[in-house]
Amino acid sequence: MRTVVASNLEGRGIRLHPGTNLTELSKTADGIKVVTDKGDELTADVVLFATGRAPNSNRLNLKAVGVEVDQIGAIKVDEYSRTSVPSIWAVGDVTNRVNLTPVALMEATCFAKTVFGGQTVKPDYKDVPCAVFCIPPLSVVGLSKQEALPKKGFPPLCIPKQTTIVHIVMLGRAAQQAQRKRRRKRKCQQRQLDKARMTRDHCALRKQTTTARGSDLPRT
Repeated sequence: MRTVVASNLEGRGIRLHPGTNLTELSKTADGIKVVTDKGDELTADVVLFATGRAPNSNRLNLKAVGVEVDQIGAIKVDEYSRTSVPSIWAVGDVTNRVNLTPVALMEATCFAKTVFGGQTVKPDYKDVPCAVFCIPPLSVVGLSKQEALPKKGFPPLCIPKQTTIVHIVMLGRAAQQAQRKRRRKRKCQQRQLDKARMTRDHCALRKQTTTARGSDLPRT
């Protein structure tokens, strides 16, 4: 799938340099001169360099109240999102677990049920769908190839009915929305409506919530 995406991008005139980091940027009369860690020199009109991100916790003064953070500033929490101070909880990217908006929503829902709902619910990080918003879109859910082979003994494919589906990859228009549905179908015995609500990528996908065949999950 990565090869197909790469081929499509290259067909649109985009030159790819996988496994490459930038070591130097300088402005020239022709544009921006880029030097890579492989010694290549390129000239570009604009450079977008994704350097990653770190939790924005410095200004919260967490140490003053005894909340522990790690070396990059992420708040340390237990499996129920409780910090080192029993009355303080943390969810979302600031905990540096799975940094996705729908996952933060799921963590917050579990927190609310545990603290206010009289239930003991911890976040479920299995089968978190992810998408690459390229052209065409690429989406993945389930075990990776490296995880599937030793665990199940077969390639990560949509394998025959009556067997466990361990991996789904989709490439094409609306692939990211479709993966949400497939993930929810895999979870049909585990409070489907909650799972559906917690795994949507974006508020625009609310109406994508659907039902697995044979379940009583209402359409929304």
